Amino acid sequence: MDVVRPACERDVGQKVIFRVQHLRLIRARVVPLRPDGSEINYSKTKYREANAEGAFDGEGEALLRRQGKGWKLLEWRFGASDTEVPIWFEKYGAPSALAD
Repeated sequence: MDVVRPACERDVGQKVIFRVQHLRLIRARVVPLRPDGSEINYSKTKYREANAEGAFDGEGEALLRRQGKGWKLLEWRFGASDTEVPIWFEKYGAPSALAD
């Protein structure tokens, strides 16, 4: 998950670890947590207004491709209440079965 971490840390403005919810070939759905495992206080991030209005989802989605011995981050989306996974799969020609 180290390939996803910098994108998420830029978004929330602090160090995070992940509780991984899905990791299937090239798709990951993650919940960022503080390094000690506690929840992130989004009132101290750029998401404070959206979170206060209930228009924020504290989960992130990533699309990764195996590259050599590691993974390359192709797409990252965080905080949105909808998903772009179907769009990503079409863009990169991934099998739709991976969207589940």
